[in-house]
Amino acid sequence: MQTIVTRARNIAADRVQAARSDLLKPFDDTSEVNDAKGDLFAALVLALRDFAAEGQFDAMTLKCWGDLVEAYGIAGCGAVSQLNDMGLFTGCEGDVMGTLTMLIARRLTGVHPFLTDFVSVDRESNTGVLWHGGCAPISLANPAHPSICSRTLRAARG
Repeated sequence: MQTIVTRARNIAADRVQAARSDLLKPFDDTSEVNDAKGDLFAALVLALRDFAAEGQFDAMTLKCWGDLVEAYGIAGCGAVSQLNDMGLFTGCEGDVMGTLTMLIARRLTGVHPFLTDFVSVDRESNTGVLWHGGCAPISLANPAHPSICSRTLRAARG
């Protein structure tokens, strides 16, 4: 965690500024993301991408809730969502087995997976509650989004 936080804090300001608007663009509503939080978000995404590229990782996990908030000032959900959308499979809350399962599912099916916990079902209303849904690839919410995920979904649909 400290390595990622240090790397994110050391990303050059001009690089963060250049990436921020593109990294936030896929989100429908960023009205509550001020410049400081947007910079933290962009720096985190860049630091995680750089870290994965240097380590030649196809997947990774982040201890995002609690630990990251305390150490860095923001939760990792948006960054993890963005990375998953880019095809760098990233799990949350340090869930190594869930992240590995995402990577295996992608390689077996070609369909873009995401990690979530299905915590309850209400049979009467035919609804369920998911945790960690914020880590899902952004493009799952918008099939027209030009990402790896939406291209995969369109191809899978034929």
